[in-house]
Amino acid sequence: MKTKITLLLLTFFLFVGNTYSQFTSSQPDLRLYGYNCTSNNVTIQNVYLSASVNGVPLENIVPTCNTGVDTYNVDIWMNYTQNQANSIDTARLFATLTINGVSTDINKYLGTLPSTKNLPPGKIKLTTQTVSWICGQTLSFNNILVVWEGNGIINGTTPYTSNTYNKAQCEFGASTYFAAPLAVQFTYKSCKVGNNNTVTFTSTTNGGTAPYNYSWDFGDGSPLSTLANPTHTYTSSGKTAKLTVTDSKLPTAVFNSYSLLINTPTELTLTETHSNIGCSGGFGNIDLSVSGGTPFTTQPNYTYLWSNGATTQDLSGLTAGTYTVTVTDKNGCQKQLSVTINGGDTTKPVISAPGANVIINCPATPIFTAPTATDNSGTTTINILSTITTPGTCAGTYSVTRTWDATDPCGNHSTTVSQTITVQDITPPIINASNNSSTVSCISDATIPTPPDATDECSGMLNGVLFSTTDSPNPLTCEGTREYKYKYTDACGNFSYWVYTYTIERNDFTMPTNAGSTVACAADIVAPTLPVVTDNCGNALTASTAVISQTPACEGTVSYTYTFTDCEGTAHDWVYTYTIERNDFTMPTNAGSTVACA
Repeated sequence: MKTKITLLLLTFFLFVGNTYSQFTSSQPDLRLYGYNCTSNNVTIQNVYLSASVNGVPLENIVPTCNTGVDTYNVDIWMNYTQNQANSIDTARLFATLTINGVSTDINKYLGTLPSTKNLPPGKIKLTTQTVSWICGQTLSFNNILVVWEGNGIINGTTPYTSNTYNKAQCEFGASTYFAAPLAVQFTYKSCKVGNNNTVTFTSTTNGGTAPYNYSWDFGDGSPLSTLANPTHTYTSSGKTAKLTVTDSKLPTAVFNSYSLLINTPTELTLTETHSNIGCSGGFGNIDLSVSGGTPFTTQPNYTYLWSNGATTQDLSGLTAGTYTVTVTDKNGCQKQLSVTINGGDTTKPVISAPGANVIINCPATPIFTAPTATDNSGTTTINILSTITTPGTCAGTYSVTRTWDATDPCGNHSTTVSQTITVQDITPPIINASNNSSTVSCISDATIPTPPDATDECSGMLNGVLFSTTDSPNPLTCEGTREYKYKYTDACGNFSYWVYTYTIERNDFTMPTNAGSTVACAADIVAPTLPVVTDNCGNALTASTAVISQTPACEGTVSYTYTFTDCEGTAHDWVYTYTIERNDFTMPTNAGSTVACA
């Protein structure tokens, strides 16, 4: 599109130049000869484009057009007023025609201009053949001079001089812009810093009827702007900005829109290398490198302004000091960079310690961070002077002390700084099993457990040592717990415990079978002999006092009940029963005697 516009403009300018710009010694440019008149007789109201033979303005037929796209074959016309009562003769027009910033001088013979007093303005076609005009091309008509009634002028080809036209019969017209369809357009300049792309918009809208009302949609969801030339900051790329313009045409305003994809340039970046003044004298220099932004299309691609007034990219022959450059790209984006040139010196660098002494845990390896240093030369070298390792008092412990200094390019040494990192074993051993437990019936089943191994980062594998045996509350005589605690101790005295716990739960005891015997008489009953009763762990139980129960005193039973109770309070009865079975009695032998009388 740019190539097409350029060719059309060249065609237009060549045509205008060939037709109107033939200033010669016989037809000079009278604007150069001191005409200074204000007769107010002839006024050029406006110059406009027309695509019709009768001079109807193009904007009346095409109110809006697509910028840079729509092309029309047009003639250039002007509207004028002539306020004298009579016609004026041999009128000639001098003006400067400007299209898209390129100007051409015009020398146009107008001939007779009839009076337009109390009449509509007159109009004259300035071109003799149509030309191509692309929508949005700006056109202006300025530096206007109209002269008339020149002595001896017959037509447009007759020679004239600066004295031919009466300097009292002329008019300097006000500058006027072409009337054209409303062509909405804008340009923009982008400056990127970090994630922000700051865009300055400039409306180049022309045509229609000014003043304009603006509505900018930046394409990223932000509020609309009504400024003519706003500035907006984008935080992401790929956005399309749209400008809608409404003019002031009466009775009905005209509006049109124009959109552009906003390109995001890379950020303007400055880097440099420089050489300082040597320790024995001389000069420094700066080699500046610039990238990004929007470069100019011709060398130099950027403009440079140094704090010493230089405008070159690089500097040489510099004395000691700080030099600041401001770099500007085609879009006016700027970046600054300061460079310090140092001279030969005897000042020692200043070194800062890397940090306080620290203690780390075995088996970590000491890692030192180099100290920092500053010097008026701007460059320093950090030197390791010594690294000393001192063994510790137990396995895995030691300390490392490192010492540094700094030197500058002129060989000046700083003071020394040191840091000590102590490696200590402060971690308890790690037992290779968790605490354990089990349940048994008797304390005799609680055998001493086999403890697991333990691992220590610094002392290696460790065996546990029985530390304590704890019974609670009375597992030897009844129920409870027995706890075996083992202790693991490394070479530095760090220790861990492993515990095995037995829970004693006695089972219920078994009672002997109830017993009994038969006797003939109650007098034969004696207290029975008690059986020996033990719980399942072999502990003897003591019986309670007998409870005696009996049936009536003839024949019957007598029972002895004994209650045995274990340590848990579980009770069972043992019963011995006597059965009394009396034998039948024995009668004496029948007897008798003899008596004398009854």
